[in-house]
Amino acid sequence: MVWPRHANAGPSLRVVSNSIELVLPPRRYPSWPALPELARAAVDRRDFDDAAQRLGRVADGSKDPELRAVARTRLARVYLEQGKPDAAIALLDPKDAGAFAARYREIRGDAFQAKGDAASARAEYDAVLADAGASQGIDREFVELKRAALPAASPAAAPGAAGK
Repeated sequence: MVWPRHANAGPSLRVVSNSIELVLPPRRYPSWPALPELARAAVDRRDFDDAAQRLGRVADGSKDPELRAVARTRLARVYLEQGKPDAAIALLDPKDAGAFAARYREIRGDAFQAKGDAASARAEYDAVLADAGASQGIDREFVELKRAALPAASPAAAPGAAGK
């Protein structure tokens, strides 16, 4: 085993985490508190497949609803890094998100923007900005900047333009 202080600490973390996976019972592993940190280490290594697998376990298997919601937001960001905006959108349903609704909408806006759907991205960002309770954990100024950076709506797409 290579110790974490060694210059090649990345693989040792994987060895340790794989050993833990084998030791812990599968029904308890998805809620294991270090799993998101192992996913973060995978992202730092740009191993998005590994990060998605680990976050997916928490998002699908944790008994803690807040931990599941956090894992979903992180997993959606990983999907965006992987070029899978549709998967990110499908993962985040703001209707069932409770206190995480604004964060879900912000990430959905990012996913729609990645798809080139400026109108849907704008609608998601507008929903974040309209949510008075969204101040917790949301950088409103950054959301405003992302919204302002979207391409302007074409006149043909404007409401009422279809009949002209």
